[in-house]
Parts: sequence; structure tokens; C-alpha cells
Amino acid sequence: MAYREREAEAAAQIIEAQQVFAEYQRAEEAVRAFGFDFVWEARTDGEHLHKVAVDGEVLKDFGLRNAKLESIVRSYAEKKAAALKAHDHWAQECQHMQKRNVARQVGRLLVMPVKVLDVLWRRGIMDYYTVIGTYAMYAYEAAAGVVFDETTMATNDVDLFYTANKQMKFAQVVSGHRSMVEVLREADPTFDRNEDQRESAMNSQGFSIDFLRREEAEKFTEAFSISGTEGDIYPVQAKRSNKFLGSPSFEQVVIAVDGSMTMIRTIDPRTFMEFKEWMSNQKDREALKRNRDKLQSSAVKQLLAEGRLISRL
Repeated sequence: MAYREREAEAAAQIIEAQQVFAEYQRAEEAVRAFGFDFVWEARTDGEHLHKVAVDGEVLKDFGLRNAKLESIVRSYAEKKAAALKAHDHWAQECQHMQKRNVARQVGRLLVMPVKVLDVLWRRGIMDYYTVIGTYAMYAYEAAAGVVFDETTMATNDVDLFYTANKQMKFAQVVSGHRSMVEVLREADPTFDRNEDQRESAMNSQGFSIDFLRREEAEKFTEAFSISGTEGDIYPVQAKRSNKFLGSPSFEQVVIAVDGSMTMIRTIDPRTFMEFKEWMSNQKDREALKRNRDKLQSSAVKQLLAEGRLISRL
């Protein structure tokens, strides 16, 4: 069998850790709603209330000071303070849970992919991408309460598939960085574009992030840089990838070997199973990879049959 069941104590720890991380995510989302400030600014006709972005840009002038505007500012400040307090609380709970994850040895992922995904979530980039490939299996095993064997999970890269209908305006999404490579360097400063495979970024330890895009109707279409800058990543077309666009998403909290946590958003397990089955029959694919594809397809198929995984298709 390609997997084994989690021990009861480990399974209980994972569930508790996932619940804590889910609360932390909600707290982070709440704080993002307060990503601006209200500032009173003196003008010749009196004090004006300005809505100001983090970088100091004035987003809106609400006009002269009055009792209604003062009430809005007070209410905003109180709600923001409450959101920040809740965020701090759940951040501390996550740190505590991280230690328990290590003590009970429930972590499965390498630290680097968790760091990378965490940066992409915080930067809002994961709104445009879905994890596909072997790393999707970590989401499935966490949801199913099992552990896949090493042969089934053998990989050294994360595949990110671009799911938006339009090319994202990178500069508007990610302030302070000109390229995807610069964002990845928040996780590890040694990340750089792989010049032999421009769809990939690799760090000094050989860990890769591969960026994929949908397969176009024409076989050859002009490649584009993620951010529009010349030295950035150029996503490559993925075979049969249009199947991913119609798939329901599957989200699951996962844990690294150092106890840290992140969320993997991937495709529905049935879509994954069918895609991997198809990949395993592609004669132009390396035999070792086809064998792994078959193992992964079979493992997910069995979890679906046992009801450990639920498909929304």
C-alpha cells in the first residue's frame, strides 16, 4: 500500500494545529481589511480627513472635520486595534503549536516550500495560482489522515499553475518588488531564475519552484514574463492543463518538519487522479516519472474509494 494511517495522537495533534492555523488565517484576513489609516491634515479652510495608504498616498479626502467623521475615525481605530490584538493572539498560538508539532513529529513537508508558500500567501500571489504536481499529495494526505511512502512522494520542486483568466498586474499586486524572483527571495535570498529553464526559480540547495500556464489552442504562443520584467520567470505551457481550470479547488493546512504551517490550495483529488493516470500513459515521459504518476493516481483513487478524500466533482 502507498500509505499508512496516522497514529491517533499524531492525528489529534494535526487537527488541533489545523484549527489554530485556520483561526490565524482569519485574523490575518481581518487585519488586511485595515491596510490604511485615517489622518487629519490642516488646510487653509480647516482640518480635512484623509484616507492614507501604507506608502503615504492619499486615497480619499472626506472633507472638513465634523462629528460624523470623528465618529468614523474612532470606530475604525477601535476595530483595527481589536483586529491587531486578535492577530497577535493567534500568532502566539501558532508559535506554541509549532513547538507541539515538532515534539509530536507530525511535520511532513520540507521547510523551504512552506516558507515559499507562506510568502506567496502574504503577498496575495496565491490568489492567482494553484499548487499542482506531487506537492498536492501533501494536502491530500493531511486531509485523509495518512502518510504516503517516499517513493510516491519523491520530488524536489513545487509546481504552481497560473489560474487567472487575465495576466496579473504584478506591480499592483506586489508592492515593493519588481519581479517574482525578488518575492521568492523573501523566503530564501539565494533564489534566482534558472537560465536553462526560465519557467523555474532555484535556490542554492537545488530546490525549485516551477511556474506553469494553460495550454493555448496554438502550439506555440509568445512566452511572457510574470511581472513584465526581462529577468523574471517565464511560465511554460502545461499539457492538458485546461482540465485544472474547471476543477473545484481543494485547500488544506499542511505542516513542515520544523512545525511551521501553511495552506496548500490545489485541484480536486479526482481531477488530480485522472490527470496523473493520463500522465502515466505518456510514452514520451521518463519511465521513473510515469511510474510515480501511476503510484500517485492509484493512491488518491484508493483514498477516494475509502471515503478518506471527498471529491466535489
